[in-house]
Amino acid sequence: MKTKYNSKIFLSILFLLSLFLFSACGEDIDCSKQDTKYLKYKLDEETKKCVISQEIPKDECGNGVTEDGESYCNCPDDVDKMHPKYGCDGELGEYLEKSCNEFTKECAFTQNKKVVEETKSLEFKNSDLTLSTKVIYNSPFILNTAKENSMKFDIELLKFGSTDKKYKNILIKDLRIEDSSSNVLANIEYNENLANLGSKLSIKEVGFADTKKYDTTSTLKLKLVISYSVDYLDSQGYVTKTVPKVETLISSIPRFKIINPNFYEEKK
Repeated sequence: MKTKYNSKIFLSILFLLSLFLFSACGEDIDCSKQDTKYLKYKLDEETKKCVISQEIPKDECGNGVTEDGESYCNCPDDVDKMHPKYGCDGELGEYLEKSCNEFTKECAFTQNKKVVEETKSLEFKNSDLTLSTKVIYNSPFILNTAKENSMKFDIELLKFGSTDKKYKNILIKDLRIEDSSSNVLANIEYNENLANLGSKLSIKEVGFADTKKYDTTSTLKLKLVISYSVDYLDSQGYVTKTVPKVETLISSIPRFKIINPNFYEEKK
C-alpha cells in the first residue's frame, strides 16, 4: 500500500518536471537584452544562440546614435529636437524661442513671430531747421540675444525756417538716446555736414546698453546735437550779421518696450 502511494508521488513529480522542461524548451530567447549602442543581436534558429545581426558604425552622423559632438542643430538624424541636453527646444518668456543658427549650427534663443518691425517718421526741428527722420526698429526691442537688436536712423534735411536768412555750415554732431529717466541707452556719432535741402546723413544703426529689468517700457528721448551759422540778410540780400549756433533738437518715441532676457523669471 505504501509502495503504491510512493509510486503516485513519483509520477506526480515526474509530470511536473516534464512540464517545467517543456516550458523551458519552448521559451523564446530575447536577444535584444544583449543589444548595445553599436551592436544588435538576433537568435540563430539552428544553434538557439544570440548572434550579432548588425554592427553600427561609430562617430558618424546618421547612424541613429547620439554621440559626442552631435546635437539637433548639426545632426538632426541622430538627435531629437527635444533631447534634454543636445536638443534645441524651449521658450523664454513671451518673445524668445530656441532655434538653430543656419551658419554656425548652434542652438540659441531667437525672436519669435510676436516681435514685429516698426517704422516711425519723426522730425527734429527748431525755428531755423527741420530734419525728417525715419526710425526702424523691432518691437519689443530685445537685448542680449544671438542676433542683437539695433535701431536704424535715416535723417534728411527737410526745410529751412526762413527765406530771409541763409543757413550754412550745418554740422550734425551726434544723436543721444535716453529713456524717460534720462538714462543714456545709446549714442551715435555723426560729425557730418548737410549742404542743402534733401541732403542726408549716412544711415546709422545702434544697439542699446543693458537695462536692469526684464520688461521696461518708457518714452525714448532722441537728442540731436547740431551746429550751424545763420546769415541775416537785409532787403537787398546782403549779410548784415552772422550768428553761430549750437542746438539740441529733441524728438521722442512713446511707449517703447525693451526686453532684457537676462532678468527673466518664471511665473510661479
